[in-house]
Amino acid sequence: INLKMSLVPKLSIKDLVVQNPDGFEASQPFAVVGTTDFTVSIMPLFHGLVQVDAVHLSGAKIYMYQKGDLNNWTFSKEEKIEKKEAEVSHTQRQFDIRRVKVDQFSISDSLITYISDQKQETAVLNSFALSQLQNATMQLTYKGVPMQLNFSTSNLLQVLRSGYMNDFTLNARAYDGLVKISGQIENIYTLKNMNFTFDVSSPDFGKTLLLMGEKELSELASGKPFSMVFMIQGSLNSFKLAGLTAEIKNMANLQLNSVVENVTTKPKISVKASGGVKSHDITNKYGIQPVTIDLDTLYADKKVLLNKLSLYINRSDIFAKGEVDLSQTIPFVKGQVYSNYFDLADVVAEKEVLPGKKVEETAFSETKNKKIDLSFLKKANGEL
Repeated sequence: INLKMSLVPKLSIKDLVVQNPDGFEASQPFAVVGTTDFTVSIMPLFHGLVQVDAVHLSGAKIYMYQKGDLNNWTFSKEEKIEKKEAEVSHTQRQFDIRRVKVDQFSISDSLITYISDQKQETAVLNSFALSQLQNATMQLTYKGVPMQLNFSTSNLLQVLRSGYMNDFTLNARAYDGLVKISGQIENIYTLKNMNFTFDVSSPDFGKTLLLMGEKELSELASGKPFSMVFMIQGSLNSFKLAGLTAEIKNMANLQLNSVVENVTTKPKISVKASGGVKSHDITNKYGIQPVTIDLDTLYADKKVLLNKLSLYINRSDIFAKGEVDLSQTIPFVKGQVYSNYFDLADVVAEKEVLPGKKVEETAFSETKNKKIDLSFLKKANGEL
């Protein structure tokens, strides 16, 4: 620790180690910070204000462990309850966090590692800057892909103190796409009364998929713009996903609304969706004709009720409704499927023949000798 005294004192700490919470066992501490610099103003202290001009961390290694429902970056419920129930003496004066001002907080050249039972991922945090505890910019690299983020909100110290987050905006640019999130939340700790709008877009969805490692799919969506907009409203235990519209231009589209209730007790999920695939590139690749879909389904009490499923494939139409009871050891399946006009040739398309590939079988448009496989009904109690 090195302290330089002046009208603007500077405190430097080398090799700072931040341990994990008590009782949380891990092979690494929560964080190891190469250098931590604090710059504080003296004069505001005489007026009861704590003004931190700058806090800068460099060469940090942060280890975020997830073990089931436990992690090393949040307090336990017991600790929160104890703090909430702790009584403060009338003669004891509480410190007002609103009297703390931090002009600049920054991190550079650091690593963030997430470790769970299933995986371990590391991201390089090139730079992070937080101004006035309200506006932040971040540059990081994950799996060789550069990412840029910037966000703004009300004062973070007050957000942590009250849990209320107002006028929140986040812009994230990664994988050649852009994610915009805006809205507010009444309590960040219990995710109460959320109202957020999400806007996701990519000028070339094929390039985005390629950067994400989806090489085969990227060829189909090459040069196609992608957009998706939706809203999340409500609380963690009961929320609504409203107005979702997603489109890969001239290729596929989706409209969806859903309500999720009693997430932690008796989940109830209703979904209404419509959309379709209209790309002949998919037809040529997978041998599936373009299709439009209309869906209305409900999950409650371990039962899935399919109120309506409509498929329109070329000239053919297929309608289905029914239910699946998941409460039994062997699921019970009951359904009705009907059609006004059905030709299997409308469903199965001729796949493109790749150059140099030996052709052993030729597909014809006739439905002769075509079969529909219903063997899955043998694996469950079923009626069709």
